[in-house]
Amino acid sequence: MRKGKAGRVLRRAFRFHGLRKRSSLTAGDVSISGKFAAGRDINIRSLSVKSQEGPSPGKLSKVRRKLLRKTLPAWLEEDRRLFLPETPFSLQFPVIATYGIDRVSHPRASALSIVGNRDVELFDENSILVAHKRAFGHLLVLGEAGSGKTHLIHQVMNQMLAEASSDTDEPIPFYLSLSRWDGDSDSMWDWCVSEIAATYSVGRSFLEGWRERGGMALLLDGLDDLRLKDRRQCVSEINSMLSDWVGMPVIVACRTREYGEIGKRLRLRGSLEIDPISSKGVLDIIQALGSGHAGLMKAVVVDRSLRSLLQSPLFLALAISTYEGSDHEEVPKGKNARESLIERYLEISRSRSGLSRSDFGRDTWLPYIAASMRSRREIDFQPDRAPVLFLPQSLKRTVEKKVKRRVLMAEIIPSVLIRASVTALAPDSQAQIVYAILTVVFPAATSWIAIRFAVSDLWVTPTARVTPVRKLAFGYIYRLTLVLVVEGAIATLLSNFVPSWKIVISLAVLVFPCGAIWPTIFLMRGSQPSGVDHYPSRPGGELRSLAGTVGAVAAMVGIGLYVGLTISFKSLSPALLPGMLLDPLLNAIFFLPPLMVLAGLRNGGSDLIRRVTCIQVMADYGILPERYFRSLELVRKSSLFVPRGGSLEFRHSLIRDYLAEFHRKTPSLGDHVALGLQSVAK
Repeated sequence: MRKGKAGRVLRRAFRFHGLRKRSSLTAGDVSISGKFAAGRDINIRSLSVKSQEGPSPGKLSKVRRKLLRKTLPAWLEEDRRLFLPETPFSLQFPVIATYGIDRVSHPRASALSIVGNRDVELFDENSILVAHKRAFGHLLVLGEAGSGKTHLIHQVMNQMLAEASSDTDEPIPFYLSLSRWDGDSDSMWDWCVSEIAATYSVGRSFLEGWRERGGMALLLDGLDDLRLKDRRQCVSEINSMLSDWVGMPVIVACRTREYGEIGKRLRLRGSLEIDPISSKGVLDIIQALGSGHAGLMKAVVVDRSLRSLLQSPLFLALAISTYEGSDHEEVPKGKNARESLIERYLEISRSRSGLSRSDFGRDTWLPYIAASMRSRREIDFQPDRAPVLFLPQSLKRTVEKKVKRRVLMAEIIPSVLIRASVTALAPDSQAQIVYAILTVVFPAATSWIAIRFAVSDLWVTPTARVTPVRKLAFGYIYRLTLVLVVEGAIATLLSNFVPSWKIVISLAVLVFPCGAIWPTIFLMRGSQPSGVDHYPSRPGGELRSLAGTVGAVAAMVGIGLYVGLTISFKSLSPALLPGMLLDPLLNAIFFLPPLMVLAGLRNGGSDLIRRVTCIQVMADYGILPERYFRSLELVRKSSLFVPRGGSLEFRHSLIRDYLAEFHRKTPSLGDHVALGLQSVAK
């Protein structure tokens, strides 16, 4: 859940009034006290004062070289291959952008009145970095959907990498997508630090060191992917960061219309608005591709509407990859060229994946996913969380009933089966009837607790879980040792000062086994959620982490309970032997199953059952594919989806929006999907 605005304002007030923890003083800091006008009490600290803690200059240089030579170039290369895999690497789309300062809130208001600053300047792809320097590193990039904003930022990043590699004073550029911003961080800088750490594996101390020295730059893309309210808040956060760190270069990209809706401007020093590719440029690009695109070339020459569409770099790239070797009659013309081009691209993607039309989801589940993503203003589709987040409102009761039933069965069936087997196979004993009753009564009691766990976690935001096994093991050993020491001391006192052994035995039988169970209770909540913003490394990773957590915690609880009960049963065996079903070393096994299953359900098991149930229910209604993860992987291989760690992203938001519009024409999913989109929009 998002933190309140009042909390963020209060934290900033603390920061500005010096109530937050201050950094250590550095050489040359000045302390001024008393009547400064009289020239008294001015203390300049010694130049030998210790500077802020952080990585050494040698370590900073080593990490910088690795980023510039390996990590960032490899990331750029991978990003281009992911988004334009069919486009020849030798092909470059010409970029022409108009430079100005009237789209930004220039820090110096007088800049707009200076003669010449309002003059329009054009920059091509070879001089984009000049425009960046003209704006002193603070640049806004605007353009229509598919105009090549991300491509332009990547070009700037590539040129900045080249400069930084040859000059140690040039900043390191880090590309981040603002579509992941959710406003939960204390500041925009804190969010950038966490995103850079997740994307490029760079620690905060290094980033702080570079920021202090002006050694890093931020390239922030995808502002238009946020809702209007979040967009406004994000702009305020960026402006606040720009005010705090004037010397850090920042580039922000947004669609022109979405930026105009915000109602406030970024405190940058210049803007570049990307112009469409000229008609001549489109013809020159296609002609340079050779005879394989002669049909496309002929269609573009005779059809002005198609030529206008292909002035967008995105549609030009799609047309080049889609109509290679096609006759000009196969190329769509007129006003329907846009839809026909996307349709043809989707069909080629399906053929490439080897999926049938139903499995591919073009007519079933893909439009629903696209519509759900668009209604939430998201570009990332997280397969591990989407079945819960995108579940239609009308199906929630169905899922709730199935989850309760499955949690109940998960608690009762293994407990009763294992305990009944132990009771039946044990030697004849007077205690067998008592154990037979416990076989049913104890799991029935714990089942109520299991249902409560399932209900409390039913509609919370899905997250992964982590289990600190070593920490839990040490904590258990410490508590168990404490219990044994205390119980041993009590037994010694009672045996030495109490005349009757009956009191000792009665007290030990009642209290000591309960005390031995107490350390195990510490393990019952042994895992913790890993955080909403922590995504798995690949689809299915969260489900595997949940399954691993369930197994780890259940095993620890079983081992801990066995050790505690066995020690108690063994030490009290003279008094307890008539009432035990088995030998003390085996008797504890009877009590393990219900609590082990309960611990597993509490530590991710009920969440795992919830997600699997959501997938199955939505698959039954055709909202998701039956072979969920397999189908998603095949669609990803078709290049329709781009992998982003554990999430999937449509090749472009225009394709997502087209499929979302197509969803309205798909009646086969019934009212469930319509109701689902209403719940998602809320």
